[in-house]
Amino acid sequence: MPRAKIVKEEKKSSLSEAINTIRSSPVLKNEDELKRPTSEVVDIMTFCDDPIYLNLPFNKLNLWLSQRVILKCFYMGTIGNKELSLTQEEWEWLYANESDEDRDGVIYRKNIKENNIDVRI
Repeated sequence: MPRAKIVKEEKKSSLSEAINTIRSSPVLKNEDELKRPTSEVVDIMTFCDDPIYLNLPFNKLNLWLSQRVILKCFYMGTIGNKELSLTQEEWEWLYANESDEDRDGVIYRKNIKENNIDVRI
């Protein structure tokens, strides 16, 4: 008698569900948005929020303040992101979270003070 093959049921992660939601929902609101020039390199926040690109707010995937700060700091000064800067609220979040953290006996050292980030408010 042949052995029965065990088939594992594939669990869907929230990330794969989010990707499927984005793929299945209409990204563009109207045909005029298709006519906008897309050959220019846009900044990371435009890429995340604009209807012609990821359109995260429309897809109910708003970035948290911490995610916006990290993306802006990471891409700041790169092509398309030369004028990118942190808002007053983002600066306040950054400095409110600059202290080292102790979680379950592990110390997470933050080096915000050691890095000179050239940013403008």
